[in-house]
Amino acid sequence: MSVSWFGLWQHVQWSHSDWGCAAVEHAEKFSARNIANTLWALAKMMHNPGDAFLNSLGAEAGKKVTDFNAQNHSNTVWAFATLGKKLTHTALLTLLQHVQGQ
Repeated sequence: MSVSWFGLWQHVQWSHSDWGCAAVEHAEKFSARNIANTLWALAKMMHNPGDAFLNSLGAEAGKKVTDFNAQNHSNTVWAFATLGKKLTHTALLTLLQHVQGQ
């Protein structure tokens, strides 16, 4: 089952801290596209949801890197850079190696 951020929105009464917690709890349900699109949308709005949220989706992106297409990679890296969150050296290398293999 694939869940988007907007799908989670329908099921939770939101306060600022709640929505980050919900995403952390359900990150494994996000598809590669959901991860990339959620991060892109937050960065586009210039809204940094906090380290717990970004770390959770970043870790999930690492697990699903083989499911990412070029656009998902681009959106994810751009979002992290825009939000001022550094990717680990290992995460960045993994993304680059996967893009080169496509």
